[in-house]
Amino acid sequence: MKDILNQFLGGKRDFGRPPEEIAAEEAAKREAEIEKAEKEKKVKDERLAEQKTLWAEGDGIHDAAVKRLDSADEGFLAEKAKDLEEYLGQEVMDHIIEGLCTIGKEMPEDPVDALAAFFFAQNRKMKAKQ
Repeated sequence: MKDILNQFLGGKRDFGRPPEEIAAEEAAKREAEIEKAEKEKKVKDERLAEQKTLWAEGDGIHDAAVKRLDSADEGFLAEKAKDLEEYLGQEVMDHIIEGLCTIGKEMPEDPVDALAAFFFAQNRKMKAKQ
């Protein structure tokens, strides 16, 4: 019976949209996705360029500050270096590393503000434990 019906009706027909229209729509979607990815890459590259500029400016500030140290300051810092290193290692570095890792994972719009908020939150936690 199926054979008779298939013979009478003929092969399967698609009464939907023309294949050219479907192909054009799919091509437009692919093109839009590529364009979106290119825009996102451009924004990311611009942000990275801005960060590099800020980092370079920061290095200049650091160099200027180091030049201002006089010999008395250098002697004092050399004398206190071991104590300072020990204090920072025990009390500060774990928080800094954890904060930087958090910022690296989240990549917020304002990383300095986010890092400050992280440090304030850590401070509240430490005070609550006491």
